[in-house]
Amino acid sequence: MSGEDRFTPRLGRIRSRGNASAKSYLNRVKSAVSRTAKSIGGAGKGTGFTGTRIGRGAGVGHASAARHAFAGQRSRRVVIKVNIARAAKSGGGALRAHVHYIQRDGVERDGTPGQLYDRSSDEADGKDFVERSCDDRHQFRLIVSPEDAEDLDLRRFTRELMDRAERDLGARLDWVAANHFNTDNPHTHIIIRGRETSGKDLVIAKDYLTHGFRRRGAEIATEELGPRRDNDIAMIRQREVQQDRWTGLDRDLTDFASDGVVSIGKTCGSFDRFRRTLMTGRLQKLEGLGLAKAEVANRWRLSPDLEPTLRRMGRRGDIIRTMTRAVGAQHRAGFAIFDPGDPAQKPVLGCIASSGGTDELKNGRYLIIDGMDGRTWHVDIGSRDPGTLPSDGAIVEIATAHPEPKRADRTIAEIAARHGERYSDAIHAQHDPTSSDQYRLAHIRRLEALRRVGIADRAADGAWTIPNDYLDQATAFEARRGSGIALTVRSWLPLEQLVQRDAVTMLDNANRLPVGSGRGFAKEVENARARRQAWLVSRGLLSNVEDSLNQHQCEQLTHREILSTGERLSVSLKKPFVASQAGDRIEGRFTKAVDLASGRYAIVERAKDFTLVPWREALEKRRGQTVAGLMRASGVTWQFGRTRGRGI
Repeated sequence: MSGEDRFTPRLGRIRSRGNASAKSYLNRVKSAVSRTAKSIGGAGKGTGFTGTRIGRGAGVGHASAARHAFAGQRSRRVVIKVNIARAAKSGGGALRAHVHYIQRDGVERDGTPGQLYDRSSDEADGKDFVERSCDDRHQFRLIVSPEDAEDLDLRRFTRELMDRAERDLGARLDWVAANHFNTDNPHTHIIIRGRETSGKDLVIAKDYLTHGFRRRGAEIATEELGPRRDNDIAMIRQREVQQDRWTGLDRDLTDFASDGVVSIGKTCGSFDRFRRTLMTGRLQKLEGLGLAKAEVANRWRLSPDLEPTLRRMGRRGDIIRTMTRAVGAQHRAGFAIFDPGDPAQKPVLGCIASSGGTDELKNGRYLIIDGMDGRTWHVDIGSRDPGTLPSDGAIVEIATAHPEPKRADRTIAEIAARHGERYSDAIHAQHDPTSSDQYRLAHIRRLEALRRVGIADRAADGAWTIPNDYLDQATAFEARRGSGIALTVRSWLPLEQLVQRDAVTMLDNANRLPVGSGRGFAKEVENARARRQAWLVSRGLLSNVEDSLNQHQCEQLTHREILSTGERLSVSLKKPFVASQAGDRIEGRFTKAVDLASGRYAIVERAKDFTLVPWREALEKRRGQTVAGLMRASGVTWQFGRTRGRGI
């Protein structure tokens, strides 16, 4: 070396770490590296273990997460939501319900039910898939929504996505899918078994679930349709300026903010000027919403509630659009959202105008209610099996649920209070010698469920230690599980079908009909009630329109409705119908439910005949299985075993 390239190293003392200035410089370098790592998809807080790279596809997923923010600007956008359903907790019934849900009516382009498909068939067998999956520890549920879904063949797109995922994961996936076109954004539901072909549990790295699937989907859409043009990108960003929801511009503003303050500096170049215009326009919009405040020139202070407020506004806007599609814009002034957390919220009685999913991964549901009070209500009823819900047109009452312990909890607490805060099968049998094995087993199962959340403890001898505040803790557990909504079905059939029904209907009990607003659905109920009374008079059941049916007439009408329904069903089932009476032993296979004016009934088929018995929500988890119980005047006392169903 020569000239300025020459240098002479000066060696320090052994084990010396340098002077203060060297240490300061080193600390600044480490700090800069740490900030850079976080900005490109690092671990976030600290460098501790996160578990995001455990499982198959970790390398691809981490590489996708660490891509620079501008790397995919021209790529087609694909939104993917993932949920890992724990089958061990919910059982095969949850998977069976989800497979039913994604095949529900009206989701295809022509309004027909959804059609399952897989890698090789356009008509996959959902029943067979459920049977293969019923012993899996978990399943992966995906919703794949390409931004340009209308321009893509979703089946071909989905098959290519799963093919590339198999190559990334190094495993063959067992999956089924269904396309949905019943929303503004067509999308695909995919269910992947949580077990490999070798029989081991399939573990997919979190990085791949959150980033890998989305990256592969974007690649396929971009290859199919080409990269996004500058004009397309600019138009999308411009639309975000005036939106009443959380947008990408808001995310950029919070990233640029320092202590909640955004400074818009000078620009150079067309791209910077365009971005500055977008940012300024968005800040002015936020100022109008009360979520930003201009302090001095080009300096704005953001509200600390910016993100949660915009997300609430976005959800409300989605709800309003959903309600407008369901009942029309003419009811916009009467739109309302049922809030179970509001102490002033009153119960709502009305007709189901529409229903749909709020969280399609977890079977979250909503109802649009045309209320007796003249308003149209949006009600989020939480996660429910669609098979347990009434159809559109049914008349329901919605109220705020007041959680309370189950009847089994009260029995357990009573027995424990008399036996030193302990409960066991033997103690229960001693306390109540008339209790059956199945009845006591139901209490043990309840305690097993509560033990998993730390409410009850089981000793080595099998006895349970019940805390003094057991009922309070059980009530709090039910409150956490519920949606805060109590749904009561007043009529499973639409109002128009009740007028000339040879059965007891909701219209026959004037005391249970609330006073309406005199318009909308309330006026329809009043007219239907008058026509119903006139029909009953014409049939000789009433002497004049001011009378009401007595108890004996109600029992006779209910019996006649069940008999006529049984005779009609015997033709399609090719079995004779046998009516059940109080005291009869009910045992057979629960196949489906049928809605009558007097309520919903379950069809229980036996080898040579079938019967109709009052339906309960718990039966839906055992559709296709053998059930047994005792018929009583108030309904059926069911004794459910541990058998696993094989039907969908």
